[in-house]
Amino acid sequence: MSVKYCSKSLLLAQRWRQELLEQRLPAGSRILSVREFATRYSVANATADRVFRILEQDNFIYRVPKSGAFIKKDPVRLPELGFAGPSPAPDSGSVLYNESFRQFCQLLSQQQRCLRFIAYHELLVPELAAEKLAGLDGLLLVGCFLDAETLPILRRFAGKIVVVGYDQILDELSCSQVIPDFRSGLLELQRTFDLQYYEKFLVVSASHCNALGIRAQVYNFFAEVNIAPEKIELLEFATDSNLSAESQSLQYFSQYQKDLEKTLIITLSDYFSFGIREAFQNQARMPDVCSIDN
Repeated sequence: MSVKYCSKSLLLAQRWRQELLEQRLPAGSRILSVREFATRYSVANATADRVFRILEQDNFIYRVPKSGAFIKKDPVRLPELGFAGPSPAPDSGSVLYNESFRQFCQLLSQQQRCLRFIAYHELLVPELAAEKLAGLDGLLLVGCFLDAETLPILRRFAGKIVVVGYDQILDELSCSQVIPDFRSGLLELQRTFDLQYYEKFLVVSASHCNALGIRAQVYNFFAEVNIAPEKIELLEFATDSNLSAESQSLQYFSQYQKDLEKTLIITLSDYFSFGIREAFQNQARMPDVCSIDN
């Protein structure tokens, strides 16, 4: 905006511009006259006229003598967005996911926009998926909705896709990804504790794609801090749920006989840690455990 006018006029111009933008008026829509504006905002006609001139210079409005003032351009079309993923549940334990989703919906609400929800089963039927995805400019996709059955349909989507909750780089789908980076946390671990004290590093991991993505970061960290490969042992569970991860971990470590005095257990899910804690709760010493979870 031009700065040659007094600050009061500039502030009023910015405020009124925002109010008009929120109304999303099409080009040619008539707005308040100078006199009506002056009355509404309790300012002098001269101040109101300066506000109109500021908005004219910005190509936001135009004035027609003896007819009034009008919006010059159509509002920018806001993208239509869809969401394909499980709806957040208060008792799910996914605090960060729930809060992020709440803030995202709050932002859309402030812009008077709605999010189109797409269920997993709707992505499995081509005709139904095409109907739900029609007219969308973008799709926020949670990784658990991405599999061999939904991938062909998602590849045909013409809009932009942002994937969250999938910790491996996707080569099969053109998209943007939000991938947690655990490197800084692992380096903090290295600065805080003497990792050379440990003779073995036991990595407890699931076999699904997210676990593989986190595992790759952990192994890169090991190489970066010069942990010898022969010190690293992988314990992999084929889990299909959080409860399964906890129960398998509990069962395995309840029967574990080896000395863990100089072993650091690195679990790639909190649920593995829960099982370990329960397995050793009656022991004289709890093993050292570092838990990493997305």
